[in-house]
Amino acid sequence: MYQTPVQEIHPPALQALERMMEEALALDADITRRAEGVTRSRQQTEASAWTTRIEANLDNPDGLEFLRVERREALILSESLLFGFYSMGDRLGNVQRDLFEAIKLVVEQAASEERHSADAWLRPILVNAALRAEEIRRRRPMFVEGSIPNRVDADRDSASLAALKGAFAEVAEFVKSLRTYSFGNQDLRSSLQQLYPLEGAVTPAAIGKDFKRDEMRACPAQPFLDTVNDKHPALQKLSDLLSALDIAVRKAREAANALRSGEKGKVNERQYANRLLNVLDGTPGTCGYAGPKAMKDEQERQKRARVMFESQRIVVYSELVAAEALRREVLATLREAVVECEELERQIGADRCATTDKLFTRRLALINCIAADVQLRQAGRSLVEVAKEYENDVTSGKGATQMATEFAELKRYYDSFKRLGGDTKSGGGSD
Repeated sequence: MYQTPVQEIHPPALQALERMMEEALALDADITRRAEGVTRSRQQTEASAWTTRIEANLDNPDGLEFLRVERREALILSESLLFGFYSMGDRLGNVQRDLFEAIKLVVEQAASEERHSADAWLRPILVNAALRAEEIRRRRPMFVEGSIPNRVDADRDSASLAALKGAFAEVAEFVKSLRTYSFGNQDLRSSLQQLYPLEGAVTPAAIGKDFKRDEMRACPAQPFLDTVNDKHPALQKLSDLLSALDIAVRKAREAANALRSGEKGKVNERQYANRLLNVLDGTPGTCGYAGPKAMKDEQERQKRARVMFESQRIVVYSELVAAEALRREVLATLREAVVECEELERQIGADRCATTDKLFTRRLALINCIAADVQLRQAGRSLVEVAKEYENDVTSGKGATQMATEFAELKRYYDSFKRLGGDTKSGGGSD
């Protein structure tokens, strides 16, 4: 569907309407895609999907235990995807309600424009936007009817709830048993190694497999929707932080990849050292001989390569520090979220007529606490690898030394203005 580009000359109401349409269309498409994943995951948890494998292990207690763990993990993934789908549906409903109000404003403005007024040129644009927005507001995500249960039926699924509760209980017990460290950014290596376990929450061995994977549990974090009459700030914060941690880890890995594929290959200290030795060992006039004058130019290029490498290393370090600080914040928030989740569970247990929204929030709370455990481990493993790339200084400190030298020269230059009475206006040129 063609959309009118948002222009600065358009009135604020029209610009807001266009942004809401884009958000609604993106959500619609995302929900449709997610529906396919939910359908596939639910098919993998249906009884018929397990019949043959259970029959083959009826005389094998270990085999049944492996299947029991594997099925629990399948249920956890299915629940995470399903309730994430519901959360996005609620979010789409909110966007559509906002869209209704925005359309109303644009309709009123379009109807008020006089044919010969100075703003008459706006009327067809407003009319076009209002009609398209209404069409978008009435759209519903496309997926096979009946392939996804409604929320009430999902809340009655005791097997999936038992899987979530079991996994959450393990996470809660473990988090409470952890020692509380006060790591700072200066303790980066200790924080990476000691803050939270790096091994998978569920290893391949737990389901009788020998895959070359660290983690078998898949439980993506989902947007958190709180109850109508109660608030859970730690659970809300945890949902936001997990999304932020995912982004921070990705940025750290991208920085490390950029270092590895970029500046790292340009330094080549061994080749440079061999060329320097040729000044001593080579014979002037022979092929391949580079004299002292030629190597002076090479020396300047090498200095620049070292500094550029060190500069990119610092980018990696910066992203690494930021991501690990966020991981520490996630753990601190998870401790509080576990308490809120347990209190919510007690409230539901004491109330036989718990509201639908409270039951829904309970599942999201369980899912995100489990997801936080998985993500803390995964993030830790990723950041340890990033740290290895950062610590692999192929210049053996020469890049840092050259950067320090250049900074010292820069400092002397700026310090000279202090001696001149603090007048920095003349510092725009070079000396």
